[in-house]
Amino acid sequence: MQVYMKHSETLLLIFSLIISLASCYTKPPVVYSIPEQDSIRTPFKISINKLATDFKFWQGQTIETEGILHIGFEEFTISPNKDFFSKYSDAFWLNTNQKLNIDYDYLQKASGRRIRIKGVVDTSRKGHLSSYLATIDHIYFLEVQ
Repeated sequence: MQVYMKHSETLLLIFSLIISLASCYTKPPVVYSIPEQDSIRTPFKISINKLATDFKFWQGQTIETEGILHIGFEEFTISPNKDFFSKYSDAFWLNTNQKLNIDYDYLQKASGRRIRIKGVVDTSRKGHLSSYLATIDHIYFLEVQ
């Protein structure tokens, strides 16, 4: 017995398959890294929320954390959330290693996306206008997810 599909049913099936395949596609993360730094340092993994609570304890320590990137005019920060108004109270200023060779045009387009970083906590510096909890300095690994 042969089964015949109407033209519209065939198009609907093809369209559904295309949508299904497209929804499965995720962009690969973009990684900026200094491999020799990663091989000599062992960062302590900590959530950005925990870091925001206990940042003074981590002074001078190498950490790895994930959060939301905020980048714009006089702004280069990581925070636990995308909320513009609360980001100053729980955000960290970012200061990358010059050898990281970051594409800042790409990063500006990635503002609001999740990032993972590795760097050193510096509580003596609080970023632009001293508006942030601390600085995560000497960042040698940055991944845009």
